[in-house]
Amino acid sequence: MERRKRMKRIVYCLLAVMLAAGLVLGCAPAPAPAPAPAPAPTPAPPAPPETVEIEMLGGAPGIDMLLSTSFADIVTKNHPRLNMSPVETVDSATHYPMAEERDPNKVLFESNTNDYISARLGMEPWPKKYTETRWIAGWMPGVVGFITTDPDIKSLADCAGKTLGIMPGPDVGTNLLVVETLRELGIYDQVTIKRLGFDEMHWALRDGLVDVIHLLSIGRWDQPLMGQPMLSEVLAAKDDEIYGVDWPHDALRKVFEKVGFSRGLTVAVPGTLPKETRPFELTTLVLGLCCQAGADEELIYEITKLQTQHAYRFRSYFFPFFQITSETMVEFMPVDSEEEVHPGALRYYKEVGLWPDAWENGLWLQAK
Repeated sequence: MERRKRMKRIVYCLLAVMLAAGLVLGCAPAPAPAPAPAPAPTPAPPAPPETVEIEMLGGAPGIDMLLSTSFADIVTKNHPRLNMSPVETVDSATHYPMAEERDPNKVLFESNTNDYISARLGMEPWPKKYTETRWIAGWMPGVVGFITTDPDIKSLADCAGKTLGIMPGPDVGTNLLVVETLRELGIYDQVTIKRLGFDEMHWALRDGLVDVIHLLSIGRWDQPLMGQPMLSEVLAAKDDEIYGVDWPHDALRKVFEKVGFSRGLTVAVPGTLPKETRPFELTTLVLGLCCQAGADEELIYEITKLQTQHAYRFRSYFFPFFQITSETMVEFMPVDSEEEVHPGALRYYKEVGLWPDAWENGLWLQAK
């Protein structure tokens, strides 16, 4: 009997313990949920590319400035981070010292073969040799020669006792070649030289104040040359009676050796002037795009790529620019070796297969 009582007490005690445990467990607060992971920070949007401001030294009003303005507009409209501003200058001869004083990544400039060669030689009016210029593209070919209204004047050798109108300024570039050619021909002291502005010399020829003047024309020299407005005015006034005057190549070769020039020689094909059926001797000229040797390679690569791919747009600014193509930018590169081409431009031309074939087979080297 006593034993049963003890067993009951044990069972009751166990039940009480179990009941108490259940109450304790049932009343305990549920464990707090694990904190949610913090949201990943939203990445900041990429900063917009910084706009690069570039001056384009364009030259004096005329073809030089028109080319430069067209190029600057093409770059600005078709590149997301380049803003190019054309700057009118006195002439392209001023571009070499101007570019040297500026950040090479903030300035490009138009040049021509006359200024390029004489600047590299340090001839007057340049106070030193400017050897850090590099070419990016040959934009526009052209020629420099002479014309007359007198059909009896066939050559500069016939100009003894005549009046010759040439460009203003010192005897540098083309003017130097003219003076030295007259000396080589032995008639320098027998020729009256008038230094006239481009328009003035055409009016002087029209009015009979000079006998011979410069012919400056753009266009491929293996095709009939493209007339310019002042020449057209004189042709109209003279019933197209304008004739070519030889700039004798035999004399010019001796002049080149004397002054150190490396210049192209060519012949104007018949039809260059309406009533001139005779081919006549000229020198070549190339207008183009240059930069300083220290300009960033990637920047010049981008500019070269953009202008080459958009070469067809030049014609929308001035119809004669239809001659500018990606190929002619290399064909007319007025350089004697690839060291004169900026590495950024050269890299792009090699990538697309334009260098060296287009240059080696181009008219510039053939005319040398």
